[in-house]
Amino acid sequence: MCIVTPILLRTCLVSSLCFILGSSGVAATPQSRLTNRTTVILKRDVLPHYHRGDSLKLVQSLTTLTARMRDNQVEAVDSWLKQKRIPGVGSLLTENRLNLIFKGAGRDLPNPSNRELLLLIPAMEELTKRIYEKSSEHRALDRNAAQPSTFDEFEELLWGIHVFHNELNTAGLTSRYANQLSGLTKRINREILNEKQLAIIDTDFGVFSRQLAGIRTDLLKREAEIRLLRYKFSEDYLKPSAKFMDQILAIQAIQTDSRLLADYLKRGPSPDPKKSSAELSSELQKRTKQYVAQNSKLAAQSLALYHGLHYWMRGRYGLGDTAMGLLKSPQAMKTKQGRFALYMPKKPPKATDPLKERLAKPDYERRHHYHWCFEDRDIQIGYTTRHEVEYKYELRFGRFY
Repeated sequence: MCIVTPILLRTCLVSSLCFILGSSGVAATPQSRLTNRTTVILKRDVLPHYHRGDSLKLVQSLTTLTARMRDNQVEAVDSWLKQKRIPGVGSLLTENRLNLIFKGAGRDLPNPSNRELLLLIPAMEELTKRIYEKSSEHRALDRNAAQPSTFDEFEELLWGIHVFHNELNTAGLTSRYANQLSGLTKRINREILNEKQLAIIDTDFGVFSRQLAGIRTDLLKREAEIRLLRYKFSEDYLKPSAKFMDQILAIQAIQTDSRLLADYLKRGPSPDPKKSSAELSSELQKRTKQYVAQNSKLAAQSLALYHGLHYWMRGRYGLGDTAMGLLKSPQAMKTKQGRFALYMPKKPPKATDPLKERLAKPDYERRHHYHWCFEDRDIQIGYTTRHEVEYKYELRFGRFY
């Protein structure tokens, strides 16, 4: 959300923000120097809010600041922030606005100025396009790709689907929020804009929303097909002659896939062309109950193992959504979803040998220490969420989902 560097979002913002800063306004002007007032605001407000991870106060400060700035002044601020190794104004505004939208705190956000709209809209369009374009390359949607033939291959493919689901949800939320912002562009005097700026405010995010919805439907259908394949694949490993670890993996896969397929078949088409959704769901439930009854001890061991692994992974690699990953949002005080929400690595980490590698992985064990190294040694949370949010598909841009 606001602390761990959102690599994907920042990468997406680079090209669009460079384009905007070079073209916003009626004419290009030489870069100006920062005024004393602007410098004071940057040092007093922007830097502390950025380091604390206070998205709301950071957006409020930058929105107020950019509302009265010219193009060359925005460039000067970007240059000043770059010297501090901080992203530019457009990146900060887009990243932190989306961060608050995803946490259900969108109503607390100030309305963007006209200049801010010209920064936000193309950055959000670029992010949405990048995720949309990934669909043509995703293995799960490639019908000609080789089918998984081992438990590891199934797990890798399903994990990739899980992450892509989250990315699609991010793109969908971004597109919907950008569509709301597009409504504000009606107040802008079109006569003072150049062609590129007119193209920005005329962006149709409804098209992106429909495209993303279609991809999400295809991905859900494909996931159901793969889970049915794994279910059938796992049945062969419940024989007494199979290795114990394979039996553990098999009973776990059967229980997990049966449950998730049952949820999908309530609303989606059957992945088996020979059976209806209701028939397939009923059959899988009966077979799963039979397998669990025949392997009750194995099923209990598998459940305990994966339950423990799940929470070990959360504790070892999970990051909170506030204050350098050290804290959770105020929503954690109100809902179960808020307490459960964490950022997890997009790719499962592989530990390195600290005696051979200069930078050890994972590096999260010292995050408490890293947090308290900041200059003011202070934690402030300046917003409260007003709505309960479904955190199941909450995701992190890029490295974290």
